Amino acid sequence: MENWYIPVAPAPLPEAGSVLAFAPHPDDEVFGCGGVLALYRQRGAKVHVHILTDGAGYAPDEARQDIALTRNSESDAALAQLGIDPASHAGLRDRGLSGCASLSEHLAKLIRQHGADMVLAPSLWEIHPDHLALGRAVLAAVTRLEASAPRLLLYEIGAPLRPNLLVDITGVWPLKLAAMHCFRSQLERQDYVAHLTALNRYRTYTLPVNVIYAEALTLLAPEELLGATGDPAGRMMGRWMETALAAADAQAEWLHGRLAEREEAFARQKVAHERQISEHEHLKSEHEHLKSGYDWQQKLLADMRASSSWRVTAPLRWIAGKLSGRN
Repeated sequence: MENWYIPVAPAPLPEAGSVLAFAPHPDDEVFGCGGVLALYRQRGAKVHVHILTDGAGYAPDEARQDIALTRNSESDAALAQLGIDPASHAGLRDRGLSGCASLSEHLAKLIRQHGADMVLAPSLWEIHPDHLALGRAVLAAVTRLEASAPRLLLYEIGAPLRPNLLVDITGVWPLKLAAMHCFRSQLERQDYVAHLTALNRYRTYTLPVNVIYAEALTLLAPEELLGATGDPAGRMMGRWMETALAAADAQAEWLHGRLAEREEAFARQKVAHERQISEHEHLKSEHEHLKSGYDWQQKLLADMRASSSWRVTAPLRWIAGKLSGRN
């Protein structure tokens, strides 16, 4: 029943020849899907990472360039640990992706440029505004491409997603771990290595014991996005809700069957109980009947002994007893 909600076996890595990973900030590509990127690289796929923001947060303008250089160099060092070339950068302002009107057009151009048949992007369950804005923009970019649209893998960073793939990254975990430790400027602010280690370990909860680390992803084929109307995020959530409702229906049906069994068992117990009551009432009636007869005989004997004839005949009964040897 758990497999209605989450995979219970590690998934094979989807085939791809050219992989393009979009990251909202320098480090998200490693924290979110570094294991999958390392696996693709080991299997001979072309892997390119494109980072959208400078990663400078709310820093003043005079400090942004130095922060961006530090973060970009950390990202390049981390990607080198995974066997991947340095990333390309859009250099957009950190926490500003939601206000970038041309973002989806920029992403579509890069997908065509790299001939990507697999694109990775943050999931639509992310809570950071840049993560969510990039995920939505990638969906919009894919729909722009129509017939040449690639498949899409959504990865998790700061918020768990509803996965349909759990990829075993145990074999490349030392590479991802080394890559995560490259982000020294970020690890001074928060122990992201501990957080992501916990997340990737937790993702093995439904998997066999030999899987030590896993990354959770949602795989979307082009036909699941092209030609659809409405909000893609809403459709994805709706798809999960349909699965959850189907599971609830199955559970309700199972409970209904168990209830019918319990009602049948109760009916049998009720019949047996009523039979026991009937037998008890019958025995009680017989007991009362015997007791009534006994009480009547006792009264008759008492009345007889209290009568004058019983007293008058007492000597005769004594003589009779002597003669018969009873006295």
